[in-house]
Formats: sequence, C-alpha cells, structure tokens
Amino acid sequence: MREFCIGPNDAGQRADKFIFKVTEKLPPALLYKAFRKKRIKLGGKRCLPETVLALGDRLELYLNDEFFPAERKVTARAGALNILYEDGNLLLLDKEAGLVAHGEGDSLLGRVQAYLVGTGDYDPEREQRFAPALCNRIDQYTSGIVIAAKNAAALRAMAEQIRLRKVEKRYLCVVLGEMAPAAGEHHAYLKKREQGNRVDVRDREAPGFKPIATRWHT
Repeated sequence: MREFCIGPNDAGQRADKFIFKVTEKLPPALLYKAFRKKRIKLGGKRCLPETVLALGDRLELYLNDEFFPAERKVTARAGALNILYEDGNLLLLDKEAGLVAHGEGDSLLGRVQAYLVGTGDYDPEREQRFAPALCNRIDQYTSGIVIAAKNAAALRAMAEQIRLRKVEKRYLCVVLGEMAPAAGEHHAYLKKREQGNRVDVRDREAPGFKPIATRWHT
C-alpha cells in the first residue's frame, strides 16, 4: 500500500489522472478494476475515478509495488540565470545562445530547478510528480525570453494563454547582405517528425502537413 498526501500542485485533478502520474506501466483496466474493488481509498473511504482531489486529502493505493517507479532523481544543476522578472508563480529568463532548454546535462530547466531548490520554492521531497517546468522553449543557439512556472497552477494557466495565442512571439534575426524585397510574406507547409525531433517543410500542400506563414520586414 502507498499513501499520498495531496499538496498544492496535486489538488484540483481527478483521482484517476493523479494515479496515472504517480504510477508506472499501470494498465488502465487494472486501475479501474482497483476502483471497483475499493482498493483506492480517500481518507479511508471508497474513492471514485472522477473524484476531484483537494488539498490535504490522503489517498491510499492498494496496488502492487511493481507499478510504482523507483525514487525520482532530480537532475537540477546550478548555473547562471539571467532573471528578468520573478514572482511567486513565474520566472522570465533571458536564455543565452548555446544553452539547451531541456537536457540531461547543463540546461536552462536544470538551472531553474537548482535555483528554486536554493530559494526554497521547490522541494523535490515534498512533491509527488510535479517539478518546475518551462512554458515555452527556444532553440539552443537562439537567445531570448523563456517563461518558467514554479507551480502546477501557473503552468496550466500559461499553457492556456499560449494555446489561445495570447502570448506573442517575435524573433529578431541578423543577416549578412541585402534583403530583397525589404518586406514580404512566405507560405509553406510543415509536418513534425517525432523521431529525431525534426520537421519537414514543403512548398506545396501534402497529407499531414499544416500551413505556415512567415512575414518579414527590414
């Protein structure tokens, strides 16, 4: 049996969604069977899959140990951060060119997590599965502003703002030579390849490709 105390970053979500996050390789059919057999309890009483967890709730999972991952390791590494803005929920960071946003080695996310461990805003031992995350990313050799969320509520809110395109992204590029014409718009089609994290771009419409537009002025 494993018991979880619901913290601020876990509250507000369905019980089944939370359990999928804190377990590993647990078949959905087995989880919902556990609900039916009353092997999932909330405060000692039967819990339903759609039950919304609240702060301070104690969730008891009578599941085999094999479905729980090994102790989570935090790969945070200390490093320089250029912080443009910070409050209780967000960090706005000026990422330097050459630094990757995510990665096993030195990365912006690793530096953020190490910084927040140092300030006390992030304690991996208190969290079930949540860790501070980047809300947007830019390429390794591009510098610019990256938003980091300190908690789950801020991460969800920023993700929604980005999804609704309420966050505008602008890129400044320095080129050698003369741009002709000085302004214009180019249309193409893009398809993302998950393998290798690359994209294919074509001039003509093709199955699975989405239209893209690039506008520029000098």
